[in-house]
Amino acid sequence: MVAAGSASRIYGAANPAFSVGYSGWVNGDSPSSLTTPATAAATATAVSSVGTYPITASGATDANYTFTYLPGTLSIGPAPLTVTASNAGKTYGSANPAFVVGYSAGSTATARPT
Repeated sequence: MVAAGSASRIYGAANPAFSVGYSGWVNGDSPSSLTTPATAAATATAVSSVGTYPITASGATDANYTFTYLPGTLSIGPAPLTVTASNAGKTYGSANPAFVVGYSAGSTATARPT
């Protein structure tokens, strides 16, 4: 069995590296015994909306095994956005000045093991 690992990131960030895990080895085999190792991918891109998306594993080959693939989940969370009001001043009795806000964003991506 090949299971895609689950991962998370925030909106606007690139997808993290996806992982796969294996089970069912016999005769001392391991991932290094495979003719071709499995890979994992998701359809989500940096512009995909907040939500969950499947991570699919595929591509493993070895004449000694039949592979079953289990999906993982990519969770995309909201990106942090800081809104800052600028300082302003006025003379007593005059109208309020125009108030201005500024925006700043940050991004991080994290992967969590299965």
